[in-house]
Amino acid sequence: MLKSALKKKPEDYPFRGRPKLEVPSSRYEVRNFITATAVTICIVDFTLPCLLQFPPSPEGQGHNPLPHGFEVSAMKQTMMLAFESSVFPHTPDEDGATHPGIFGRALAYWLADRLRAAGVTAQKVFAEDFGWCVHVTTAGSNQPLYVVCASSPEGPNQWKVFAYAEDGVISRMIGRDKISDPLIALFQTLKECLEAEPVVENLRQRSQ
Repeated sequence: MLKSALKKKPEDYPFRGRPKLEVPSSRYEVRNFITATAVTICIVDFTLPCLLQFPPSPEGQGHNPLPHGFEVSAMKQTMMLAFESSVFPHTPDEDGATHPGIFGRALAYWLADRLRAAGVTAQKVFAEDFGWCVHVTTAGSNQPLYVVCASSPEGPNQWKVFAYAEDGVISRMIGRDKISDPLIALFQTLKECLEAEPVVENLRQRSQ
């Protein structure tokens, strides 16, 4: 019985419920398999951040639908720069483009000019529910970066500024971090711009 069992080939045994792995055998099948895998990775890298990303909620006032203190995001952001200033007026309907009580349009346009003077390419200013954003690009990097300007609920004439960049999930998983250095450089430029302005008072750096 033992000898007869040893003579049997694997295909002689009945199927026991474990699926067989179909391995590509021809060059054509291998090429199609690699192409399909690459396309899947690209789709996940571009769509998953959009599905999972929720903007930071300034002092709990944003639209983050997750529980407080819990965020799933493909967004990398800097420390926050908080300060006082009375030179940035706001219109009554300004927070209609953001979120009730969130202002910062005048600050965003003012800071965009200061960034251009410092050699940073500041592009359009646009509104998000967590503040007014400046789209910027830095020398030596094609990675889009953003500067967020928002009023603070701590009191009148209180402002906060930070920078962020969107990071692909797959790129982060495989360790291809291309945004840390440009983001750090942008934050340093932001800090220097604010430090150089006499209209900015009590500038301080803190975590989000």
